[in-house]
Amino acid sequence: MSARPASGCLWLAGRAVLAIKEHGALRDAELLAILACEPSELSAAIPIMIRWRKVDRCGDYLVAVPRRRVGVSTT
Repeated sequence: MSARPASGCLWLAGRAVLAIKEHGALRDAELLAILACEPSELSAAIPIMIRWRKVDRCGDYLVAVPRRRVGVSTT
């Protein structure tokens, strides 16, 4: 059984997702400055955001994952 993340980590992940969506793409250092948190806290929150499929890595950047529209054909 895997350990559940602390509620503070989940809260930070939620704030980080909002910041990334607002700015489009951010480097870790930029996100640290916006959130005013410790690097270890952000390192714990990043896998959670990726697991939620809200954020992905693109090179050095964290980018917002576009939402798929249900019922819309892409062909």
